[in-house]
Amino acid sequence: MSEALSSRPVNSLQLQETLLSFIRERLSDSRVYIHFTRERSISEKIMREGFRYSDSFDKTAAEISPSKIDIKYKYQLYQDYGSFLIVICIPLKRFEAHKSGGMDTKHDTLYNLGLSELDPREELEYQLAPKYVLGYIDLEENRIYKNENYSKL
Repeated sequence: MSEALSSRPVNSLQLQETLLSFIRERLSDSRVYIHFTRERSISEKIMREGFRYSDSFDKTAAEISPSKIDIKYKYQLYQDYGSFLIVICIPLKRFEAHKSGGMDTKHDTLYNLGLSELDPREELEYQLAPKYVLGYIDLEENRIYKNENYSKL
């Protein structure tokens, strides 16, 4: 089960502060991505089983920077997709370790980097392991749920 932290009504400024406090330690050593979903059960499933996506990771998750302007912009851009904000952190060293090799353009970048698995039916559906899911934020309650399966690697 996940661990909940803090609870209070949320607004854009509070979200920025909550998200920054949640990811602050990861900003120096990871690429941080967000994904919105509508249901808590989906957020919990993603933490347990990993993040499923089709075709391309970049089409379903947005990379964020430590800039409050970037966080506010992406929140405003994607907030209609749901009240639960999934936070994914992938260590920079995982990207650098595979930088020199050629990329197979028919597959997703994270698959090429050995971070995602291809669906067994060999369709363009991938799954990123739960160890890269830092947790999620319930935006209605401004509550953080940390993923016990997250690995700092």
